Amino acid sequence: MVVRNFRYEDIPEWAEVKKVEIYKIPWGGTISIHTGYPRCAVVLYEGCVIVNDGVDHHMNSINHGTRCLLCKSGDITIHSKAFMANWVNQNEVVVWSGVWPDDIYHRCSAFYCAAVDHPCNYGDPLPEGTKINTNFDNHYHDFDEYFLIWRGSGVFWEEDYGFSTVKPGDLIITPRGKHHCVTWVDGSTNLVCSEFASRTQAPGRDYFLWNHNNGACMYPEPDSEVYPKSLSAMVNEANKGK
Repeated sequence: MVVRNFRYEDIPEWAEVKKVEIYKIPWGGTISIHTGYPRCAVVLYEGCVIVNDGVDHHMNSINHGTRCLLCKSGDITIHSKAFMANWVNQNEVVVWSGVWPDDIYHRCSAFYCAAVDHPCNYGDPLPEGTKINTNFDNHYHDFDEYFLIWRGSGVFWEEDYGFSTVKPGDLIITPRGKHHCVTWVDGSTNLVCSEFASRTQAPGRDYFLWNHNNGACMYPEPDSEVYPKSLSAMVNEANKGK
């Protein structure tokens, strides 16, 4: 796990995700984004926008029903529309950008984690004595996963690095096979995260996995046969331009 403030610290060179930014766009406003990379993904947690990557895509989200779009280009425009359920007169999006091929499965979304009255970890065991107030299970994936803390704060646990306090602007990178869990959410404000999940380097099973139910990770180490040559070239070219 690497916890770093995305505004001030570089993302590791091996990561397919190269940049992530939060944009707040007033109603009626339009912004043009040149990410500097060949691919980007837009995540809308609540609001109404039109994203153009050569074609107009209408994104509407009500009551935290996440909408996401994997764009065909790293150059996009976003137009913010009035959204009566949002009283702050602006729409807010997360834009992930990087070097993933079009023909490989990816998932991007936003989700929230709340403090609950009866917390429970129904995944694999956490360290003895771990203080929890969520129902977020301790799990791993067969692929790399990236989290951006969008709103709220709390505590994130990962098997190699232990416990880390996280806050808005923190990017958390969890490599495939590494157990992780949101153990604590501060106060009454939900912890809202945007997620980007990549199966480019490890095209294994989807969703949450547990040792007690699914066995070990299918791709615990990098494998040159799994890692596409086309992606290697994209990563190298992107890193040259840094």
